[in-house]
Order: sequence, then structure tokens, then C-alpha cells
Amino acid sequence: MSKTGGAARSVAPALVYQLEVDGDSLYLGGGGYGVARIGIGTGTGTAGEAVKEYSVDAFSFALDATSLYTTSLTTGVIARVDKDGTAPPSTIARGESPQGVAVRDGYVYWANYPSKNVARVAAAGGVTEILATFPAFTREVVVDCRYVYVSVGNYGDEVWRIPVGGGAAERFADVGGSLRLDAASLYVQNREGTWRVSLATGKVSDLGPGHGTQGGLASSITLDDEAVYWTTGDTVVRAEK
Repeated sequence: MSKTGGAARSVAPALVYQLEVDGDSLYLGGGGYGVARIGIGTGTGTAGEAVKEYSVDAFSFALDATSLYTTSLTTGVIARVDKDGTAPPSTIARGESPQGVAVRDGYVYWANYPSKNVARVAAAGGVTEILATFPAFTREVVVDCRYVYVSVGNYGDEVWRIPVGGGAAERFADVGGSLRLDAASLYVQNREGTWRVSLATGKVSDLGPGHGTQGGLASSITLDDEAVYWTTGDTVVRAEK
């Protein structure tokens, strides 16, 4: 739901595993399939207009200014592909059934589900670092300038965090699932609800109903400066803030 209210409208008739907003485009896909880029009807973009399709094995994906980073659940490959799609994907690391991926400040982070840990590698490739190991399965990762936030539990029972670059892990919130960040809050989506967690205090606020996909996985949620995006099970919805 929108953080401050507003009308919701349909953007694309699709059931997708993950959503990411990037300027006038919305990237959608994952879950073991490819990734597509469509317009979202702001600026010069046209809502629902197909811009690019990427033939990649993407269980989850993340974006920076120039590239798309993907994890493959079946092969364990963490790959990078240029947004313009002119070059084939390149392998930058390998994980163990990697469940989530994030990129920030030149590093790519992901969760190794069966090993219950979080790892990172330079975006250009290199040596993989294990940052921390947790008491249960790790599923999704988001990163800001201070912390790596990790959804811990089979379907995301809680959120833990560790300092960027490694350090002691601490339990941060008793809700888990799909994760997104803005400057003040961590947003969490699972089958039971959609939540906002204050980064300053850890206070959890209930934003409304949750939604899950087949197999019990939480739906994706994503943010930009103006709106919140999520899936309802059969469509992608955009709500103005």
C-alpha cells in the first residue's frame, strides 16, 4: 500500500516474483525466469510499454546505474549483465542456492540459503567474503550505508542486521519476508502483513494486508520517491504516495 495514501492503478497484468523501480522503468521477473523492463507511465515512460527483455536465469536480481545483477537458484551463479543488453551475462561469483541479491557502493551481497549466511563480492568480480552466519535459513538482503539487513527464517520469520563489511549480527525485527529500504524505514512484506520498521528505533508499524505467492514465499515490494509498488497475485499495482 502507499505510505501516505493515494489511488492505486494497474500497471501490468502479470504475476512476478520481483519488482524494481529504476527511473521511468519497472524491472520485473525473477523466480527462475528472465527479467523484463517496462515503462511505468512517468516522465517519458509509457505505462506497460515493453522496453527490454533479458534472457537470464534470475531467481532474484538487483540494479545499479549500469548493470543488472542476478542469482541463479539452480546453478548458484551470481552474474552481471549490462542494462543495454549488448553483452552476454558474466559470472562474478558462485553461491549456494542464493535467495536474494543487493548491490551498493561497488559490492554485490546475497544470502546463501542452505548455509545460513550472507556473502559479498566486488561488483567487478573477485574473492567472495562471508560476512555472517545466522541461526536459520537466509532468504533476502538489502543494504544501506551502515548495515546489511537479512530476512532470516524459512519464509522470513525475522530480520537481522550486520554492519557493512562484517561484524556482530543482531536481531532487528520480529517480522521478515520481502525487504526494501528508504532513508528512514525498512519495509517488509509477507503473507501475514506489510510492515514498516523504523531504522532509528526498530518500531514496527502495520501497513495493511500481506500477500504470498505459490509455495508460501512473500510477494515482492519496491519503492521510489513517489510511490510504492507490489503484487496482488495477478497484477502489478502502483500507488501514489
